[in-house]
Amino acid sequence: MKTSHLMLSRKLTGTASSDRLDLVRGVAALVVLWGHVRGLLFLSGHELVHPWLATRALYFVTSLGYQAVMIFFVLSGFLISGSAIKACQEKRWSWRWYLTNRFTRLYVVLLPALVLGA
Repeated sequence: MKTSHLMLSRKLTGTASSDRLDLVRGVAALVVLWGHVRGLLFLSGHELVHPWLATRALYFVTSLGYQAVMIFFVLSGFLISGSAIKACQEKRWSWRWYLTNRFTRLYVVLLPALVLGA
C-alpha cells in the first residue's frame, strides 16, 4: 500500500512540475508574440520622446523576446526528452512514435501559419 501511494505522489509531483514548466513556456511564447506585435505596430524604443513609466515597462518586457525564445526552446527540449525517456522506461518508444509526435506538434501550428502569412 505504501509503494502505490509513493508512486501516485511521484506522478502528481511530475504532473505539477510539468504544468509549471508549461506555464513558463507559455509566458515565454507570449513575450515573444508581444515583442513581434510591438515591432510591427509601435514605434521603436529610441523614437519615443519622454515615455511614461508604464510605456517604458512595456517596452522593457517586450524587448526580452530573444531571451524568451531561448527559455522556450530549452524548456521544450527538456519536456520532449522527458516524454521520450518515460516512453523508453515503459518499453513503448520507437522512432516512428517519436517522429510522428514531433511532426504532428510542429505541423499543426506551422501549416496554418504559412497559409495565413502568405
